[in-house]
Amino acid sequence: MSLRLLLDEQISAKVADQVRASDPSVSIQSLHRWRGGSFLGKDDDLLLVAAAEESLTLVTYDQKTIPTLLVQMALLGQSHGGVLFVDDRTIASNNLGALVKGLLSLWRQCHGWDWTNRVMLLQPGR
Repeated sequence: MSLRLLLDEQISAKVADQVRASDPSVSIQSLHRWRGGSFLGKDDDLLLVAAAEESLTLVTYDQKTIPTLLVQMALLGQSHGGVLFVDDRTIASNNLGALVKGLLSLWRQCHGWDWTNRVMLLQPGR
């Protein structure tokens, strides 16, 4: 499956809007709007399964609970749509411009890849 992004709830929906404004070909959604916001506040394991159903790669700053869930899914033989981690030390969560730039850079380089079960760390854009 090619890259289709889903921004976790701690990432502003403005990021998706700005990415799309810069490049309308980018497939990106915000959890705040995806499925009517019905996954806001839901457990991350449910989110990963639902995102996988739609071949969406989760973009998240959550490096505490998501890695454990990915291991559990792998042990159960379950696939996910991919996870793109963002580290606050690399791209600050309040620096929307840097996040937009990083996502656009990643899109240019990696949008054609199969993202099933892929896990990466988002790098600052160039």
